[in-house]
Amino acid sequence: MASTRLSEAQVRAHAKRHPIMLINRDIVGLPRVLIDTQVAVTDAIGFLIESGHRDIAYLSGPKESWSNQQRLEAAGAACRRPVRGDPAIRTQFRRR
Repeated sequence: MASTRLSEAQVRAHAKRHPIMLINRDIVGLPRVLIDTQVAVTDAIGFLIESGHRDIAYLSGPKESWSNQQRLEAAGAACRRPVRGDPAIRTQFRRR
């Protein structure tokens, strides 16, 4: 189940009725497959820094997203310096 928009309570209610496997969402006690995007973010920012870039921003997903928080933390750590202000531009990634 890839369910970034459902609340934890909604996911747990669904899990009581059906066997599920979460994809890239971390809810304790439920089976899940987590993607390690932190390595990719760290590598990408490292490449940008090595290429001479110094002003780097992270275009984030929803604030409530667990995977977004993982990437944001990796981006901040990869810059090896305190981030000026809030470098994240928050979006909701809606289809039209």
